[in-house]
Amino acid sequence: MAQQTDDKKQQEQLTVCQRLNIDRTKLEKPHIANPFPYSRKLEPGKEYLFCTCGLSTQQPFCDQKECIECKFQPLKFIAKNQTMSLLCGCKRNSQKAGPYCDGSHSNLDW
Repeated sequence: MAQQTDDKKQQEQLTVCQRLNIDRTKLEKPHIANPFPYSRKLEPGKEYLFCTCGLSTQQPFCDQKECIECKFQPLKFIAKNQTMSLLCGCKRNSQKAGPYCDGSHSNLDW
């Protein structure tokens, strides 16, 4: 039992890139963090950092650890209304949509 606990702790300390064996410096497309949007309640006027690389452990937000040396940088945005928002999980949304889901996940080859 102690061995399982130690293994679990070691696994939790690994970055997403280490767990998935991804070289973030060679990442050409964002990693698909989730095939569906994230539903989040956003606070109006609050600034958020949206993860664009798909590797953050704090999805859909950037943990500012996984994007180091990666060509994808966090997208800073300010929530306008206090509402439930659908934030992109597939990381393939259009630039025009910003962090919000635009349905791009429905066009991906799964």
